[in-house]
Amino acid sequence: NGIPEDAFDMIIGNLIDDPEIQRTVGENAYDLVTANILADVLVPLMPAV
Repeated sequence: NGIPEDAFDMIIGNLIDDPEIQRTVGENAYDLVTANILADVLVPLMPAV
């Protein structure tokens, strides 16, 4: 896709259960967040993102 690896951060994991990921996303601001999961999983995550 032509986007250099140093131009983005990729975080793979479970935001609900992983405290390290919770700290990481809680301390940073993001212009774009994508996920490949179902809406019924995303809705409960909204307060954490």
